[in-house]
Amino acid sequence: MRSVLQTNIIFHKLFIMCLFTLFLPPLFLSIMDSTLTFYIGEAFFIFVFLLWLINILKLGKITYTNPIKIHLFFVITSSISVVNADNLGRYLIGLTTYIEAGLVLLVLSNLTISSKKIENLGTYFLVSSFVLTSFIFYETILINGGNFMLGNKIVLDIGSSNYLASLLLIPFFILFSKFLNKLTLQYLAGVVLTGVALIFTGSRTSLFIVFVFSVFLIIKELFLSKISIAKKTIIAFSVCIGAYIIYVIGGRFLSQMAATGRFDNLVNQSNLIDRFRIFEFYFAAFKDHPILGNGYLNVNALNEYYLAHNFILQTLADTGILSCLLFMFLLFTINSYLKKGLAIVKNKKSFVFIIGYRRGFWAVLAHGMLEPNFGTKLFMLYVFLGLGIVTLMIQNESKKSIH
Repeated sequence: MRSVLQTNIIFHKLFIMCLFTLFLPPLFLSIMDSTLTFYIGEAFFIFVFLLWLINILKLGKITYTNPIKIHLFFVITSSISVVNADNLGRYLIGLTTYIEAGLVLLVLSNLTISSKKIENLGTYFLVSSFVLTSFIFYETILINGGNFMLGNKIVLDIGSSNYLASLLLIPFFILFSKFLNKLTLQYLAGVVLTGVALIFTGSRTSLFIVFVFSVFLIIKELFLSKISIAKKTIIAFSVCIGAYIIYVIGGRFLSQMAATGRFDNLVNQSNLIDRFRIFEFYFAAFKDHPILGNGYLNVNALNEYYLAHNFILQTLADTGILSCLLFMFLLFTINSYLKKGLAIVKNKKSFVFIIGYRRGFWAVLAHGMLEPNFGTKLFMLYVFLGLGIVTLMIQNESKKSIH
């Protein structure tokens, strides 16, 4: 029993290191004429997985949640797309992305750690987003002089503009949910920093999603909740202060975006037109191999291996219609699992974390309709790390209710 406890403490510390280092500059490795991106946080997870595998061989017991089961079926069915893959290097990169994301969820779902350590993992999930935020601030303020760079925007080793924004959406809504629940300077600072970082990515899609979702949540809190008038007044005042601080820091950047026409006639802007052209290529590729797909990341659009900028089309063309439907079912199951978890969890901190994660999950689904996110390694790892932490919270509460 003591050795099991010590092992789980080691797992806990390694997962903290995984989260803390996930957004550090990665290594780029060549694999069959393609480039594999290896993140520092992955090294810690691989170590965790090997220790966990040894531990499981001793104990012989594994817990499978519904999202894990469906994800496993998806990986099995979609992997058959290898028969149509032209670039095996890209196929293997895509395959290992889904396998690794599933293993992250599986390992976290089978940990036995205290409530305090689970909350600690949730905290480090948010801390990891501040690591990313600091890189965005550094690049924008110190490298670009605080200016919006037309045609380039922001580029880090781990990705650029819209991709960085997609990574920040879930932590933003967790922090925003925590702020609405408990009006502290700590959460206000977190919302402001993440909100300004989203502005600095220059991603119009994410800014629109954040604005619409945030306004909806504020209206819901002020007009539909049963909290006191006094607290509603404090919430309204605090939100105004937060919005003002975000505007003071990021307003000049937004003005530069507007001045360069980034918000003018969005439908006819060249990058949106290019997206629709990529959509056409992906749909044509799907029609070529509608059942099994073309292989992970194997659609050549505009004479280059572009991502689809739409996760449904990406999955459809990469893995075929059956696997795509299974992936949609996986996303639906994750959402249902989060909803059921909210009915189980009584701990207030865990409840707010889960509801914030669920809101962020909706946001990345919306963002993924026009930008690449699902199916890419760093995004999948981060989302499934968060989902694994949520699973720990739900399972911990379930055990308490049994006892």
